[in-house]
Amino acid sequence: MDARSGLDNLEQRLRGWGPALDEACAAACRDMLRECGFSDGELRSAFDELWRLSNGKDLGYDRPSIGLHYALWYHLQRTHTLVRALAPILCDRRNPITVFDVGCGTGATAWAAAILAAAMRDANRHAPNIHVLGTDTSPFMLDAGRVLWSSLCRSLDVDPGTYEASQGDWSALRPPLQRDSEGLVVCSWLLNSTDDGYLGEIEYWLTKMADRVAAERMLLLSSPGKERLVDRLGESRSWSKVLVKPFPALWTGTTQQVAEVRNGMLHRIGKESPKDPSWLRTEPACRLLRRYGEQLPGTAGPSMVELNQEQNEVAEPAERLTALVGAAGSGKSLVICERVARVVEQARANEPPRILVTSFNKPMVD
Repeated sequence: MDARSGLDNLEQRLRGWGPALDEACAAACRDMLRECGFSDGELRSAFDELWRLSNGKDLGYDRPSIGLHYALWYHLQRTHTLVRALAPILCDRRNPITVFDVGCGTGATAWAAAILAAAMRDANRHAPNIHVLGTDTSPFMLDAGRVLWSSLCRSLDVDPGTYEASQGDWSALRPPLQRDSEGLVVCSWLLNSTDDGYLGEIEYWLTKMADRVAAERMLLLSSPGKERLVDRLGESRSWSKVLVKPFPALWTGTTQQVAEVRNGMLHRIGKESPKDPSWLRTEPACRLLRRYGEQLPGTAGPSMVELNQEQNEVAEPAERLTALVGAAGSGKSLVICERVARVVEQARANEPPRILVTSFNKPMVD
């Protein structure tokens, strides 16, 4: 089988999975409606909040049922977009891949990665070992994401352990779990229309984040109206754009089973919507960025933490006082842990070291 026919085979199999994915999402939404006990007033308020997003405004993610509404309206659409964007990146790669999903929300990136891996195996193509680590600041989006992920795992017979999501900002992401794993950062729909004046700062933090997780590539997705922001990031001092041709659209029309659940909820709370949830509404801005130049190789010490050259120098024990200054998520705690590990490793067997570490960060102390 040549490469082109193999891709056609994969595309054909993916097209046949639309109804199963629709049912998996609908089943998760039915579970949330049944088990979470949302009041009619809460559902109405969250519906009104979601319409702000539909009208191009910022969405507040602090309503308890916002994850359910997002799943009923956008989850499958986002999953479809990410399947198309990730297909040319993940297909036929040999090394394991750790995907760091920043602002993971309801877990569309994890769904897309699992769907592609399952389709590759089903089409007798090599499927890389993919592990997705997500972080989001909204506990309500994460709660919905966990229900959705469980539903997908049952539908596709996916290992639940291939996706982990935690509450927090990007600094909560951990380095790759496997030494030979490639790192890919996914940032989807994070940019706001008001970010024009902050692109330098955004570039700085995206680069620091990529350094933290040892990722050379970053996938940025945004609405078409914010395409200029994505392009400007791809023309920065740190990143360059990589030409990647997304998969063609796989599913079209209404997500019928999700629409039935959503319309039943709207009837219950006395709301009407002129639009049904769909697989494909607009073509988002999708860019793959690669770090400029060759990066300094990481150095692994006894704690098996990957450090860059500067961090490695500071982590080396020395008879001196050292001040380590850095922003949140820049790796200060990792360097301290590595330095402690090296002090212990280099100590004489009959003279165990006495080490005092104090911190306001209790997880770091643990």
